[in-house]
Amino acid sequence: DIHSYLSARRATTGRHYQLDTNYRSTAALVGAVNAVFLHAEGSGDRPGHSAAAFRFRRGDDNPLPFEAVKARGHRERLIGVDGDGEIEALAVCTTGRDDLKAEDYRSFFAHHCAEHIVRLLNDERVGFRDDEEGRFRRLMPADIAILVRDRREAAAVRQALVRRKVASVYLSDKDSVVESEEAADVLRWLYAVANPLDGALARAAFATRTAGLPMGELARLSSDELAWERRVEQLKILHGAWQRRGVLAMLRTFIHELGLPARLLAEAGGERRLTNLLHLAELLQEASAQLEGEQALIRWFAEQIEGLGAGGDERVLRLESDAELVKVVTVHKSKGLEYPLVYLPFAVTARATNRRNRAFFEYVDDEGSRRLDLALSDEALEAVDRARIEEDLRLLYVALTRARHFLWLGAAAVAGARKGENRLHESALGYLLGGGGA
Repeated sequence: DIHSYLSARRATTGRHYQLDTNYRSTAALVGAVNAVFLHAEGSGDRPGHSAAAFRFRRGDDNPLPFEAVKARGHRERLIGVDGDGEIEALAVCTTGRDDLKAEDYRSFFAHHCAEHIVRLLNDERVGFRDDEEGRFRRLMPADIAILVRDRREAAAVRQALVRRKVASVYLSDKDSVVESEEAADVLRWLYAVANPLDGALARAAFATRTAGLPMGELARLSSDELAWERRVEQLKILHGAWQRRGVLAMLRTFIHELGLPARLLAEAGGERRLTNLLHLAELLQEASAQLEGEQALIRWFAEQIEGLGAGGDERVLRLESDAELVKVVTVHKSKGLEYPLVYLPFAVTARATNRRNRAFFEYVDDEGSRRLDLALSDEALEAVDRARIEEDLRLLYVALTRARHFLWLGAAAVAGARKGENRLHESALGYLLGGGGA
């Protein structure tokens, strides 16, 4: 809560201490990040933007200033990125187009990001040199993190990596396993196993994408009586296993009878899906200890999928692998972490506030009072969007300060609603570099 922080800061005026040295990043990278924010904050004779870097300055009062930091430096050097010369700590990829739609924006920078990563990984000269000990370590996929805002950005960049045969893992602190496609398919499995003689439920279960039965076999279930009876018998046996040994044992048996581990692990993204299935089976087993009977468990699970149940850390998507892979990480999840190379392919992502699907606006006014606006007024809309870009600026600061050696940004003018307009100024990076007002 930024306003609670600001209140505490004002109450302790004159007693502030500052961590003024960065021990994470190289001097060149610290200097580059300082320059981006000082452009808006102002330094020396340069005044900067009227609202400063984090948009809290009003006249001479700035309760949230950007303080440039010093760098302790790094013993290791990243070499080979730009050939034999000294690398640039911060690189920006852009395009001359100003008419990119949202999908084109994601696709363009996902592929350019993936291509840059592949080029570095394929070059045996790229790596880390320790001049004191004379050691060289080649760049590995685990040295690279790609920071994103949401699962759509993650999916776009991971798909681009898959096309180039680069494996990755996705880390998010928001995505829930009960929102996955596998959760909906497991619910269909539960319906069918609990009612093994219901033909419609059985066909729905075996036709799920997760079950992965070939079209020819699904067609046979409608025309071949013996094939159908075998599947019904399978469901009956699974039903018995559920009653005797619990839902976890039943689901694991079904997963192996369908041959899912081998099939999914051979597919792109299959490890993620298999991890989800096993995670869901464990959640169902835990819930079954508190619920009486199969139908109660099915009702509970259906409510979780519909978003009616309480959330919890146990439902956050698990890391699908601990292998040494490229990490795709949400900016929120990256807080407090560091990575040798950081890619921010969608650095100008912005979601300006509007009235769509809103019943009210909640915001903090200039006096620091919390307000609830049921009229969806222009004043409230402006205040909520101002808070949105202020939060985006703080998240951008988090993203830009995760790297130790190298930072790569994707930036372009994404098309606005009207012809000839773009939304670059709505983004945090656009504000810092473009000179937005208060």
